[in-house]
Amino acid sequence: MRFADRTGGIGRRPAACAAVISVDVNWAGNMVLVEAGVGSAVRDVDHYADLAEALARVRGAGGPSTIWAGVKEFAGKFGYSHLLALDLTRLTGGAAGAAFYSDAHPLLADADRELVMDQHPIVRRVLDSAHPFLVSELRDEPHHRGARWLDLLAEPVRQGDGLVVPVHREGQAIAGANFGGLAPNTSSLARAFLQVLTHAAVDR
Repeated sequence: MRFADRTGGIGRRPAACAAVISVDVNWAGNMVLVEAGVGSAVRDVDHYADLAEALARVRGAGGPSTIWAGVKEFAGKFGYSHLLALDLTRLTGGAAGAAFYSDAHPLLADADRELVMDQHPIVRRVLDSAHPFLVSELRDEPHHRGARWLDLLAEPVRQGDGLVVPVHREGQAIAGANFGGLAPNTSSLARAFLQVLTHAAVDR
């Protein structure tokens, strides 16, 4: 795994850097975190070592349950206690049948009965954009207030927030993960790390 420093050099683990706000996902070689200066220093550089360890676990995992359990464990370092990961290529059969991993299977079954999943606001956003986003961005839009889909979110997402990480290949959405927590870290650093790990898990 390689990290990009401010001067564009590759190979050094960064010290206190400004903030990681984008990620070059090149899993054929290495995941490259691209730093951009946005003011606040990143103090806890131990997360870089944690990410490298999590990626190694994904590479060596024996199956999907082990892969995603490792992803969830890493996400817990940022305050996320809930994970839903979907294979969007299988979504026509319903969300429950498309789940790589889910902490809330009963809610998925309810959603499949009550909603058209490819029209679900979160799914639509994942299909349309490869950029991570917060569930609260949709929840706070006036036309979504009181909508049924909000009742069918997992409790940590409903009571707190969710970070949604789309996975696109060749311009098409193939998967997505929703990390939920009551008071999660939604910083650029957290988003970039979870984007890297989610892409790695889907590729694995």
